[in-house]
Amino acid sequence: MTGLKDLILQEGLKKDFLVRIMRKLGYYHSGLTKGELIDTLVKKIEENDNANGDLVSLDMGLKNMSLARFSNEQGKKPTLIQWFKRDLESGVKVSFHPLKYSHISKEFITTFLIEQGCQTLVFERQRYRTGGSSNVLESTLKTNTIEAMLCMGVSMHNLYHPSKEIQIHSVSPGMMVDYWQSEFSTMLKQEQKKSKEFRVSLTLQMLRDSLSKNKLLPPEIQLASPIMHHRFELSDTVLDNLSTGLKDDNIKKEWDHIWKFKSLSRKLWELVYFINRFNISPYTVPLDKYWWGSVKGDDLADSLLHGLAYSEYIKAREDFRKNVKEHGQINSYR
Repeated sequence: MTGLKDLILQEGLKKDFLVRIMRKLGYYHSGLTKGELIDTLVKKIEENDNANGDLVSLDMGLKNMSLARFSNEQGKKPTLIQWFKRDLESGVKVSFHPLKYSHISKEFITTFLIEQGCQTLVFERQRYRTGGSSNVLESTLKTNTIEAMLCMGVSMHNLYHPSKEIQIHSVSPGMMVDYWQSEFSTMLKQEQKKSKEFRVSLTLQMLRDSLSKNKLLPPEIQLASPIMHHRFELSDTVLDNLSTGLKDDNIKKEWDHIWKFKSLSRKLWELVYFINRFNISPYTVPLDKYWWGSVKGDDLADSLLHGLAYSEYIKAREDFRKNVKEHGQINSYR
């Protein structure tokens, strides 16, 4: 964007202000000097990006791969049309072998990205964490292997099918967490356990508020549910089918019971599993609990929050460019 650097310098913007802009636009900012922040912003804001169409967001894992799929239309909230988690090793005897991992990656890419028309793929880059051990855990190495194979598979698809290209974006670790904590938490830095609990709780509130306007919640939840975090819509198909299903007393009793779980992580997992009963092809997945992996919801929360954050980054970038173009200033951007 021509003149943006000069504009920043003319307005004398402070580093803290630039960090807030970078966070809102979804650009890496941790540990950068003021000069590096300026250079990164000037370079990144000129790149072409969009999140329109079918956006898939992954929380990477071999045993607990979670996927959230959004349909994005300009000027509308993202519509969540698919959301599940999967144990990629379920039903398959898997050793740490490249041919077997290639088969797993190919099956996932074909089924959930290519055949279902993914246009944008977002995932958090993996790290070689030790988890307190003296060495990097084998599970971490396996997840990094799957990540690399998925990226390569998508790249090869794009090479041979440019008309059906899938944009692929890896997000630096912690950016999504930083984004949502800056939006909804008084603590930007939280220990890992509290941060995970915060993200699960936030996701439950978002889901609750998306269901609230359709009056699909148990009465006590409905009454205590002001629309505070209404960031996405559930697909009309799921909402209509869920509404019809809840007319059955036994199904409604099961639905109401899930909302009483004390563990937020378990509650989120059970809710998403339950909602998947009411999706339709091509977005249905097996309702086999072994297929779904561990009964915990933090993976589901992260896949959803990554996708929503990226959608909001793109909207914020559009607003930022428009603000600078129309007003010729940055100070007024919030």
